[in-house]
Amino acid sequence: MLKYICNIIYVLIPFTIFAQKQSFFIKENEYILKYIYEKNNIGGSKYKKLELYRNNKYLLSHPIYKSFEDSHYQEVEKGKMIVSTNRDSIIFYTLWSYKGQDNASKWGARKQIYLTKNQQLKPYKAIIYIEEGLPNDGKLFLQSKPTNLEEQKIFEQYINMIQHKYKATFLFGINADQLLHETRKIINNSTFKGVEIK
Repeated sequence: MLKYICNIIYVLIPFTIFAQKQSFFIKENEYILKYIYEKNNIGGSKYKKLELYRNNKYLLSHPIYKSFEDSHYQEVEKGKMIVSTNRDSIIFYTLWSYKGQDNASKWGARKQIYLTKNQQLKPYKAIIYIEEGLPNDGKLFLQSKPTNLEEQKIFEQYINMIQHKYKATFLFGINADQLLHETRKIINNSTFKGVEIK
């Protein structure tokens, strides 16, 4: 009976480890990166993120690998943090993709730039292109233009929702293509560790 109870507890509690720490300096301020890996024993999800600290104070976190899968599809989110050569900015990239059939899955990219000024880390610019939600939620009109006022309203609501949710400016056309290309190149064509300090 005791063995049976222990097995249930093991299944219900996610497994978490603190895998690694890394430090770097920006203008005499020490930044600490903490890598956290979580595996959910119930839902088949995996989650790896980094947490950024300065002078032992928590600043923010960013996913560097997140996945969920079932028998029909797999959804993956990858991220990377880059510290600029002159140490005046930190850039976060995010890439969403999926395999299989699921109309609500995410597909796209985001770039966030933070400036390191006056011993502070401040958001400067964020841009995004993402297809998210069901087709009738508005993402359908990213591929085909709205043909009437009702469809235009649905599309505008979708764009506003995305910009509010991700705190980023939505890109279209060539600008969106450039963001997707840049993000794929940085995340997929590198030794994937989640962080690059130049």
